[in-house]
Amino acid sequence: MQIAAILGSSPYLAGSLSATSYVTVVFYTRTFSNSIESFFFSLLLLFVCQYLHLCVSAGSSSNIPRAPPDKSRESPSASKENGFKGIPAKPHTATDPVQSVSDSSTEPVRPVSNSTTDSSQPESKGTTDPSRPDAPNGDHFDAANSSSDDCIPGAVVLSKMGQLMEKHRQITDDGLEKPSNKDSEELRRIRRNKASIIITVIIVAGVWNRPTFIGYALVPGLYWLFQGKRPSSLKDILLAGVRGLLNLPYVINTALIFILFDTSYYRSKRFSVDYNLLDQFIITPLNFLLYNKNSSNLAQHGLHPRYLHVLVNAPLLFGPLIAFLIIFIYMAFCIHNNGHRKILVMLFLGLVTPLSLLSVFPHQEARFIIPMLVPSVLITAYALSLINSKVLYAIFFLFWIPHNIIFGVFFGAAHQGGVVPSLLYLHKQKVEGAFNGGVTLVYHRTYMPPRSLLQLYRHESRHVRLIDLQGKVDDSQLADELIQYDTFHLITPYHLDRLQLLLHDKFSIKKEVSFYPHVSFEDPPDLEALYVYDTYGLVDWEATWASIEESLTLSIYRVTNRNVIVQTYPSSGDSDNLKENIDLGAYETMAITLPKAQMFSM
Repeated sequence: MQIAAILGSSPYLAGSLSATSYVTVVFYTRTFSNSIESFFFSLLLLFVCQYLHLCVSAGSSSNIPRAPPDKSRESPSASKENGFKGIPAKPHTATDPVQSVSDSSTEPVRPVSNSTTDSSQPESKGTTDPSRPDAPNGDHFDAANSSSDDCIPGAVVLSKMGQLMEKHRQITDDGLEKPSNKDSEELRRIRRNKASIIITVIIVAGVWNRPTFIGYALVPGLYWLFQGKRPSSLKDILLAGVRGLLNLPYVINTALIFILFDTSYYRSKRFSVDYNLLDQFIITPLNFLLYNKNSSNLAQHGLHPRYLHVLVNAPLLFGPLIAFLIIFIYMAFCIHNNGHRKILVMLFLGLVTPLSLLSVFPHQEARFIIPMLVPSVLITAYALSLINSKVLYAIFFLFWIPHNIIFGVFFGAAHQGGVVPSLLYLHKQKVEGAFNGGVTLVYHRTYMPPRSLLQLYRHESRHVRLIDLQGKVDDSQLADELIQYDTFHLITPYHLDRLQLLLHDKFSIKKEVSFYPHVSFEDPPDLEALYVYDTYGLVDWEATWASIEESLTLSIYRVTNRNVIVQTYPSSGDSDNLKENIDLGAYETMAITLPKAQMFSM
């Protein structure tokens, strides 16, 4: 809202657009690291805008929009210098002994004298002012030259109030006396230095939170280094480089704090002189880059087409805001305020640059671009305030409100909607003692389940294992991946028939509970397989609807491995009754330990 105020648009409109967006309600409350990234991006834009405002005010006063001077606030002495005789007086009455300050600007005040008007006074003092019909005699009161005998108490008060108002004009909003030009320049330099330190810390903290913040900080960072000016020579580039080097100590100090914190938190072992000292420090951005440069690691999280952010994710998240970003390209040539144009171009480039950089990576999720909501809202609010058309307002909100209601319900309740209820159910099972002997929980084809919802104590975490297969295990490899577990709970959106087909009857499967609705864009259901046909080849719509409902659920299955059974017999004589003691039809493979090796026929 402060950036909107700097731009001259409505802060309330920008705040309402940001608050009513389903991105704020759904994504900002669920994606922690991306929400922190959005917060740092908003802070960075705010301080860079304030920094540019300080640079403009220090450069030339002509670039700063100022309000026209209020002549009604001039003191009597200033009015006399401008050719005015003073503050006009009003006839004194018993009911109105003193003219208020607010009335003095609208109603003239006439003096009351005990003697007749002196003919030796200047002629202009007795002439009638046609611009003041409420002063027919043209009598004016000169507070600077009149004696106390000719002054009424109200006029004296007005004279003093004029002097106080003139003094008030010399006081800034901070309550300090307005400094001289030299002192004012010094204050602006100190404020710019403080803003530079804050901007540096924000950039480093944002990169440590998510290294993709480099794409978001690139354009505001360049505007900060070049002070919003277009580099026209090598000197400007060198000055920007020097400005960056001067802030290098703050970058190093902030980075060291994060390195020491991460190392002390994630590394439990002490430092050893047998290994390289640098390898023992945990540098989060470096680890992020080393992991994501390997395409096989990205494939485990899912590969997407590179146009997904531009053509799908951005319109899905921002909806009608995208239209105003396109309109802004035309509006940029119609903005006459140079300061506003600089900030708006920075906001627009702050959208295009990270969107282009993030589109290079093959793994593209919608949550990666939610920080773009802030500049999109600011540009849209400025465009609506500039055009100021009721028809445009109506058309915009006609699309804005349904867009956020529909996708807010979908992403807030349906998309991956079964993950949280399933964890709450498993936590209830744990409290009731169902997991006392230990349990293995395997999540398949879902988002990463938040382990905190299980509320595991330290002694419980050793008996309750939570395994997240994500989408890195193909259907053909699912049975081989699960064969290592004897008994476990499988949480997956697959229905029972499909699961039995994939596991090749190697497991005993029993459904415990299902959660509806649960939809995943990463693994959408096969629509063709949902149709159920009757004996005549026609669609059985009742059975088809039941199939659709089952495909939109997340189920918890209790799975037992049927392929391996291990039993120990103390003597070879017990092996004679082995076929009678074991149901051989329930198992395909057996591992039997005997005191000595024997040939055994099943």
